[in-house]
Order: sequence, then C-alpha cells, then structure tokens
Amino acid sequence: AVTGKKKELIKQMQHLVESRMHAADRSRRIAAMHKEWKLLGLPSQNEGLWKKFKKFSDKAYAPCKIYFNERKQLMAANLKKRREICKQLEEYQAEIDKQPINLSELSKLFISTKEEWKRYAPVEQSKIKSLQKRYYGVLSQLRRIKKISLRENNIKKQEIIEQAKKLALIEDNRKAMREAKELQKSWEKIGPTSYKEDKKYWES
Repeated sequence: AVTGKKKELIKQMQHLVESRMHAADRSRRIAAMHKEWKLLGLPSQNEGLWKKFKKFSDKAYAPCKIYFNERKQLMAANLKKRREICKQLEEYQAEIDKQPINLSELSKLFISTKEEWKRYAPVEQSKIKSLQKRYYGVLSQLRRIKKISLRENNIKKQEIIEQAKKLALIEDNRKAMREAKELQKSWEKIGPTSYKEDKKYWES
C-alpha cells in the first residue's frame, strides 16, 4: 500500500515538472509532497523510489530557484530604494527647520512619497519593521510641522482681518487705503491655511 502511494506521489511530481503553476505555489506543493512521502515510512523498495521521486522533485523545483533568487534581488533593491526615501525625507525635514515651510510643496511630497513607498515592495520581512518605524517617524514629524504652520498662518490671517476691520472706522480715506494696501502685502506673505479656511478668511 505504501509503495503504491509513493508511486502515485512520483507520478504527481512528474506532472508538476510540466505544469505552469506559479513558483511560490509550486514550492509549497513540493514541500507538501515531501512531507507526505516522509510520513509513509521506509518500505524495502524505498531507495529506488526515492531516487525517482527526488529526480522529478529537483526538476520541478528548478523554476522556484530562479523565482526566489530574482525575488531576493528585487527585495534588496526595494530595501535600498526605501532607505533612500527615508533619507530624502529626513534631509527635507532638516532643511525646513532652517527656513520657512512651503505647505504646498510639503503636501505634494506626502502624495509622491506614499506612491513611491508602495511601488518599492516587497521588502525582506526581517528588515521591514525598523524601516517602517523610520519612515512613519519622519512623516509624523513633518505632519506635526505642517499642523503648527497652519495654526500659525490661521492666527496671522485673523490678526490682519482684525486690523482691516479697524480701517473701516478711520475717517481719513487715503490713510485707510494706504494701510489696506500694506495689509494686503502682509497677507500675501503668509502661507496657506486649509482651502475652506483660506476662502473664508479672504472673503472676511
């Protein structure tokens, strides 16, 4: 009975050699068949049958070797690219700590970085955790900087609106117009707030 089952496994392995199964699925199937073979024990004809089984097994696994080797190279390349993304974000953060933040540029950076990060996958599982911690850590810092900048811009625009309201009470129209133009210049130097608030503040 065991010999018959082993002959059937040899036949299945022979069919697997010629199949178009994906390398990852093929590898799992080969492993399962080897496990099944091992559980069948060692009858008298085992050596000859095993050589036959192993011969077809090696042939069936040949495409898997190529696939896993290419996958390993891809993961190494992806790891390198993701490290470059982290480095660029960290350098950008260091730059905006020294100069005024461009919120429009930062928003575009969030979108492009997210797309790039997704593109360079998969990455070796043992290295993904520390890499993600680094990536999401710097993104969190940049979001915090953006939030602070938006809040500061809100306050500045509200202050200019209050100054503009006072101009309406000045009897000297020329003086009011001069100061209004100065306020407009100051307004243009302030960075953006959210689209909804920007519209509301400008109308005000």
